[in-house]
Amino acid sequence: MGLDTIRHIAGSTARSLVGTASRWLVDVSSIRRPATNDSPAFDLSYIRTGPRGRIPVLVVPGGPGLGSILPYFSFRHRAAARGLDVIMVEHRGVGSSRTDLNGADLPFSAMRIIPTVDDLAAVLEAEQIDRAVILGSSYGSYLAAGLGVRHPHLVTSMLLDSPLLSSKDDLILRQLIRDTLWHGKVPGMTQIATEIRHLHTEGMPETALLIIARTVYELGGPGLLRRLIDARHTLRGSAVWKAATAIAGSITQLPSVHGFHEFDLAGVIAIRELGFAPPPDDEPFDVALLLAETARQFPPFEAEPFNLVEEFPLFTWPTVVLTGTRDLSTPPSVAHKIAGLIPGATLVELDNGHGALDSHELATLEVIEQLADAKALDAATTARLSTMRPRGASVSLTGILEHLLPAQPTGQ
Repeated sequence: MGLDTIRHIAGSTARSLVGTASRWLVDVSSIRRPATNDSPAFDLSYIRTGPRGRIPVLVVPGGPGLGSILPYFSFRHRAAARGLDVIMVEHRGVGSSRTDLNGADLPFSAMRIIPTVDDLAAVLEAEQIDRAVILGSSYGSYLAAGLGVRHPHLVTSMLLDSPLLSSKDDLILRQLIRDTLWHGKVPGMTQIATEIRHLHTEGMPETALLIIARTVYELGGPGLLRRLIDARHTLRGSAVWKAATAIAGSITQLPSVHGFHEFDLAGVIAIRELGFAPPPDDEPFDVALLLAETARQFPPFEAEPFNLVEEFPLFTWPTVVLTGTRDLSTPPSVAHKIAGLIPGATLVELDNGHGALDSHELATLEVIEQLADAKALDAATTARLSTMRPRGASVSLTGILEHLLPAQPTGQ
């Protein structure tokens, strides 16, 4: 399968998704966000789906720059089938919340975490929601935590999925990626790491190699990564490898797809307030290189708006922390630390990569259903989560790779 064929399939799939999604967007609403010294007035879009009656659930996806309305229509449909009342807010600077009242893009000055957190609170208040379950995934976990800091009266319980703690997480992440992919210090990765170092020596661009290795490891662990690396010497596998390399190269430029992913505005937050692009350390497989080029178009890092190490111990509501054992984006050790900081928090480990919202949808829905019913996550439910079949957008990509790659020979 050539790259042009993959592009055609991707384009057709995207058009189909948009067409299907349009049938589920009848509940999109907006509120006017007033002008401030840093931002013009603009209309903030959000969507609320599902039957009323249970405790509402505010779902905040990752990013910054990831859309809330278009990418998650299937998730909301399945949540509604479970009787869940779900609200999702289109992040300022993204999709239908991108422009001011004159149609001009919001300025960089409007892209800050505190007003973004206040956007979430404003939507809950507009919907006359006194308290809600707050689900934050990846970057969204920082916004969820921020809501707990600034508007604790709106929180009845919280689910932090692949959470962030501070800008210092990058030091832990660098070491985790190198230990896993470069040095092969985790089970099943010793020989694969040797192959990765060999590919690097052969001249494969480091950023593309890092993106491919990290993504495939998160999707399917050492087994899937081994199949991809071995398959590059076969006719069919070579085409997949070339396509993966081309796609990985384009990812470093973070292309925008309106309503789905728009880093060009919201990305300011990642660099200026969360330190997503620390200076490279000149060591191999440095994750800081992935955003180094893009970060030049944004203001440099200033400071985080919250000290969550100090704030988390003040949280008084039931909290569940989800982490994937193969997460190479937000380290599991950070999730463990967060669970230890929040009084009474429940930590759930899934055999998974990054972001259960996108890769382990059934487990995510199970947890928020428990929280929406004001039930504690008991040991039996926690054990059941790990046995659930992964489901989500990234799982579909795993299936595609497994279908395209030659089968692993018996005994390997």
